[in-house]
Amino acid sequence: MKDPGKLTPRKLAEALRGGFDYLQLNRGLLDRLNVFPVPDGDTGSNMASTLASGIDTIGSEPPSTFKALADRFITEINRCSRGNSGFILARFFHGFFEIAVREEALSVPRLAECVSNGAFHVNGALFAPTEGTMISILSAVTDALTKTHHEDVASALDLMDDAGTRALFRTPDQLPVLARAGVIDSGALGLLCIFRGMAGALTGEEPVKEQESDYRFEPNPSAGAVEAESPSYRYCTEAVVSRNGIEDESLSPWLAAMGDSIALVKDDQQIKIHIHTNDPEGIFDRLKTLGTLEHTKVDDMTEQTRLVSADAGGSEDCAVLAFVPGEGFERFFEDLGVDHCFIYSDSLPSPQDIASAVDRIPAEQVIVLPNNSNILPSVMSAGGLTEKSISIIPTKTVIQGITVSYGYSSDDSAAVNVVSMTEFIDDAVGLFVYRSAMDTRFGDRELKKGDWFVTRFDQVLGAAANPSDAVREAISSLKTDEITEASFYHGDGFDPRELENVMSAIGEAIPDANLEEHFGGQEKAALIISLE
Repeated sequence: MKDPGKLTPRKLAEALRGGFDYLQLNRGLLDRLNVFPVPDGDTGSNMASTLASGIDTIGSEPPSTFKALADRFITEINRCSRGNSGFILARFFHGFFEIAVREEALSVPRLAECVSNGAFHVNGALFAPTEGTMISILSAVTDALTKTHHEDVASALDLMDDAGTRALFRTPDQLPVLARAGVIDSGALGLLCIFRGMAGALTGEEPVKEQESDYRFEPNPSAGAVEAESPSYRYCTEAVVSRNGIEDESLSPWLAAMGDSIALVKDDQQIKIHIHTNDPEGIFDRLKTLGTLEHTKVDDMTEQTRLVSADAGGSEDCAVLAFVPGEGFERFFEDLGVDHCFIYSDSLPSPQDIASAVDRIPAEQVIVLPNNSNILPSVMSAGGLTEKSISIIPTKTVIQGITVSYGYSSDDSAAVNVVSMTEFIDDAVGLFVYRSAMDTRFGDRELKKGDWFVTRFDQVLGAAANPSDAVREAISSLKTDEITEASFYHGDGFDPRELENVMSAIGEAIPDANLEEHFGGQEKAALIISLE
């Protein structure tokens, strides 16, 4: 068996190829485990697509320095990342290579720094890092590498696998939606597949096709609360400190008392901190005693709004870019003054796709409405690929996108519009009607292939053998006494008779509501319903 010793740039390139091969072999499994919120999961596909874009840049002759490797690899995966899992993967390797480029070869302690800095960048890039996901794997492997006495990289990668595997099987305890579905987190497993493939490439082992039964277990319908609780800590806070030489041995336990989701990276020159806290200024004041604050960032996780450009308030040269799941939605945004729509289908847009769309808009400030929680990460990445100022309103559905557009005025600046538009984000209830593509479980729901089910965000509100009964059940769980408008956006091929039955079901449940039928053209949801 080969002993890789330190990790050279060429060996890292070989390891990355091995990680991709292992991930690619198991992408179908990851997609199947990614059962929430809809059965046609895409975690494996998004991670493989993201990593493939970087692997393709390595070529047959890998670069001889980490910087040359990073210039190829990182540029491409940042540009082409797909979905939440792809975004996290891109940010992890961005942070990893930020440390690696300083070295000629990576010892185990340096590898630990690379992984730790990768985890820091992931935590800092997300609005609200969630335990029970890829975040937990990164935390576990970082902790294990930091404490290990192993001196060869292959043993360190095996250690990452051991620590990550233990964390993987804890994910259902941390994220009740996984326990209710009877699965581990698919993104977390995807990350482990990459680490396993990297280790195997260095020791001459072939990729292994994982057994799905190893990652499924008896669902627990009563696990956790269905409704997400408000975060205990409001502000996602990040800081980079240029050190003055003062040591603070009590910093770590003090941070633990100040918040959670903590990522702390230290070297002789800098301290980097990510934390969820209710006292960002207190964090900054403590850090000022250790050096100069080079960078700070605070996101309000309650409002979930980020104005990316600090100087976006002055100019009134402003436009909105909305992402829509079908061509039929364009005219509704146009009627509200939103002239720029990006139509997507099964393939989600990459950061480069988004940046290119932003660059084509004749305005210096662009407000972006992702209208899909899986597009939001790519929108956040796109900010670094364009010279324009991007402001993000993190709309999770196209219905939220339509309602926030009520607050848009082309006469106002981006800063003013972001505030006014965000006030409308909860003015409508969006229901999404799907047909199950497989036998599966959502929470306490057993769904058979062919069943119809209705979701609102991450909850299944109704399920039945036909869409109208599923909608009836969903409506019965909602407060409807103030609803006056119901709009029905159907996709291609939705049976007109079924649409009539669904509209009748809504009409019976909300007799005073005005009912309107529209062509949406979306591919995934058979029907999208807006209740205002």
